[in-house]
Amino acid sequence: MTEPETRKIGFLAIPQFSMLSFVAAMEPLRAANRLSEQPLYEWHIFSQDNQPVAASNGLPISPDRRFDETSDIDLMIVVAGIGTTVIRDKKLFEWLRQLSRRGVALGATSTGSLLLARARLLSKHRCTIHWENLRSLREEFPDVEVTSDIFAIDRNCITCA
Repeated sequence: MTEPETRKIGFLAIPQFSMLSFVAAMEPLRAANRLSEQPLYEWHIFSQDNQPVAASNGLPISPDRRFDETSDIDLMIVVAGIGTTVIRDKKLFEWLRQLSRRGVALGATSTGSLLLARARLLSKHRCTIHWENLRSLREEFPDVEVTSDIFAIDRNCITCA
């Protein structure tokens, strides 16, 4: 019997990200590794400027990879929270589009869906976002099918409110 291939997950920490959604996305990966006694998942932390990023609770998290170290990433999850509405970083959006073109699946927690939509990656896709941002995402992106479900999976996009 062959061992399963280790899936490599990237977490892009956006300033003021929700620590709760970050941990809720990462801990099941750790638990799966432990329960299976195999390295099913490996994860890496990224930040826009390759510097530590503070969560909304003030705790910093340090990236362990640079923006250009994504060649082996299978899934990149944008971990966001409060403060996301002001981000309009063209370099970030282009980076996300490059990942998508390479076949990297994209995900988002909390308000990270807004950044995927601004990168033009959710057009004609179904997604979800934190309940406080449902209405504004629908207004800003009428071509995106925004649901109030806890999570949505549509093609190569995985979003969680």
